[in-house]
Amino acid sequence: MPPFLAPSDIARITKSPQVTQKLRSLLQPPPKAPPPTSNFRTLFASHYPSLEANSDFNLLTKTVLTSLLTYPLTLNLLLHLSPPPSSIHLHGARAESTLPIQFWNLCPTSKITMSGYSCVTRSHGIIDCSSELRSISNSDLNVFFNPGFSSPQHLNSWSSVLADSESFYSTYLNEKERDEEILYLKGLGFEVGHVENEWASWKVEDEGSRCNMGILSVKRK
Repeated sequence: MPPFLAPSDIARITKSPQVTQKLRSLLQPPPKAPPPTSNFRTLFASHYPSLEANSDFNLLTKTVLTSLLTYPLTLNLLLHLSPPPSSIHLHGARAESTLPIQFWNLCPTSKITMSGYSCVTRSHGIIDCSSELRSISNSDLNVFFNPGFSSPQHLNSWSSVLADSESFYSTYLNEKERDEEILYLKGLGFEVGHVENEWASWKVEDEGSRCNMGILSVKRK
């Protein structure tokens, strides 16, 4: 079990400006993507040996790195689990749309499009982002990072997007949300499978929530 950090721990460790400056200098992706079926512990041992000593600062650095890398490395895992798609689309993009391009370069693909009301609009390298929600194209690999389909405030946003979909992947934040998402999606006529995600963030929030804690595989019955 990774030694997760809560936001209060992160705030305590980063009180010093010198610590924050040093942290920023270390937040770089590895030179290439690790094997999709690996995990963060293996990645840190092989590509970040300077962080292996036990210290609050090293744990902080690893935790922040997992919060950045969870998006491209989860996507890399989904590419490994799926037939080669004609294109990739990330629906409802938020934090993932702000990642520097070098993080997305870990994914073996020529183009990733993103859309969402909170998506940062940009077009750079393999990334093309739009602030408009987009319907699902069934030739794409369609991915929703932590969409909260079953949350009351999101129901209207997602209903039209999901209406014509045949298959997609989504992630969840905690076990309670997992169960609610499965129940909601089954009610829409989908079959849903789920697995834990080795590339989930180590930053833990309320109710044990972690970004991309697990993955739902969703298909129309």
